[in-house]
Amino acid sequence: MGHASIENDIQTKPVILSDEARLCANPDLTLDTLRRILTSESQDESIDLFVDFMSETFADTDIYLFTLHELDSLRLIRSRPLLTGPVREQCFPIFTHNEFCCIEQLKHSRFWAEHYAPFLPAMSQALGVTIQVHSRYYMMLLTSESEALWQPNSLGTLHHIIEVVKIALTYITSTEMMYNNRDVEQTEKFASLGKLAAGVAHEINNPLGFIMSNLGTLSAYMREFKQFVSMSETQKTAVEEILNDSEAIISETLEGLSRIQNVVSSLNVYNHVSSSNIGVVDLRDVISSSLGLILGELKMQARIDYQAPDRPMYVKGQSNKLQQAFIHLIMNAFQSITHTDGVICIRLEYETGVLIPRKRNLCLSIQDNGKGISEEHLEHIFEPFFTTKQVGSGAGLGLSVAKEIIEEHFGLISIESELGKGTQVEIRLPCVVSMP
Repeated sequence: MGHASIENDIQTKPVILSDEARLCANPDLTLDTLRRILTSESQDESIDLFVDFMSETFADTDIYLFTLHELDSLRLIRSRPLLTGPVREQCFPIFTHNEFCCIEQLKHSRFWAEHYAPFLPAMSQALGVTIQVHSRYYMMLLTSESEALWQPNSLGTLHHIIEVVKIALTYITSTEMMYNNRDVEQTEKFASLGKLAAGVAHEINNPLGFIMSNLGTLSAYMREFKQFVSMSETQKTAVEEILNDSEAIISETLEGLSRIQNVVSSLNVYNHVSSSNIGVVDLRDVISSSLGLILGELKMQARIDYQAPDRPMYVKGQSNKLQQAFIHLIMNAFQSITHTDGVICIRLEYETGVLIPRKRNLCLSIQDNGKGISEEHLEHIFEPFFTTKQVGSGAGLGLSVAKEIIEEHFGLISIESELGKGTQVEIRLPCVVSMP
C-alpha cells in the first residue's frame, strides 16, 4: 500500500433521490434480493449470489465489492469482471464513509492514482455504496460506460436493493450475536461448574482414597487374625461370628465407597479438559464403540435396531466424552425396558437449519419402547441426582452428564416420553464438514 501521507483528494457527492426514484423498485426485486442472501448455506456463497444478482440487475456495469480487513483498510473480495493476481492481496485505504455517493474525476486524483488505479480497470467516475451493520462493513464501487447506471430509475433500484441488504444483514448478524452470546454464557457456566466439580472431586477423592486403602488393609488383617486365634471352642465360635460379621460390614462399606467414587468420576465431566483432545470425530464410530462396550453386559435384554449411515458423519469434539454421553443414554433406554420384546431404535441423519439457520447439523435419535417417563418427572430429568430408580440402582447423574457433554459440544438434547409407550431422545450437533 502507498504512503498514507498523500492527502485524500477524491471528490464525492452524495446521491439525493427523488420520491419517484425511491419508489421505482417492485416487490419481486425485494424477494429476489432476500432469496440470494438468505437461502445460501455459507457466507461465501451468499456473497457470490449477491454479486451475480447485481450484475444481472445492472447490465454493462462493473462491480467491485470490498470488506474491512484491518482498521481503515479494505480488501477486494468479489468483482465482476473477475480480477485475480496482486489485487486480491492488496490492502486499500478507505476514502469515503458516505452511504451512497457519486465519486467524480477519479483520473485527476493523486490518491486514487497511487492506491487504486494500479489494481483496478480505468474509470473516470463511480458510484460508491457503504454498508455497515454491527461488525460487518462493506464498500461497493459500481462503474459503467453506459449512462443507464446514472439514471434516476437505476439509482432508485440500487438504493432499494441496498436497503434490503441492510435488513438481511441485520437479521443475520443479530442471529449470530445471539448464538455467540449463548456460547459465551455456556463457556462461563462450564468454567464455574468445572471449578466446582474439580473442588468437590478433589475434596472427596482424597479421604476416599485412604479410607478404602485402610479398609482393604483391615480386611486382610482380619483374615490373618482368624488363622491364629487360640481360644476355647465357645470363645472361638463367638470371635469367628464377630470376624465374619465384620468382614461383611467392610465389604458393604467398600461397595458403598465404590459407588461414591463412581459419582465423583461422573462429576468430572463438568470440568473441561485441554482443548488439545478436541478433533474431528465420526459419530458412526462413537456409536459403534459405545454399543460394543455395553451390549455384552446387557446380553439379550432388548434388540438394537441400528444401521450405520454409508457416509461419515463428522462433528468437532472429544470422542471419549461423546461416548460417555451415548452410553448413559443407551443404558437408560435398556433399563426402561421390562418386557421381552424390547427394541431400541437408533438413527443418525442430517438436518438443516435446526441448530443454526441455513446450516446443516446431525441428529441422533435413540428411541425405546420401554415403560416411559411421567409428565411430572419429565421436567426434572436433567437435574443432577434426580432419579426414579430404586436406591442403589443409579446416582441420577446419567442424563445430567449427557446434557453437559452435548452442550459442551454446542449441541442440544431433548426428550419426549409417555408412560407405557416409551421414550425418544434426540441429540443435535453441528457439522464441521460440508457434504454434497
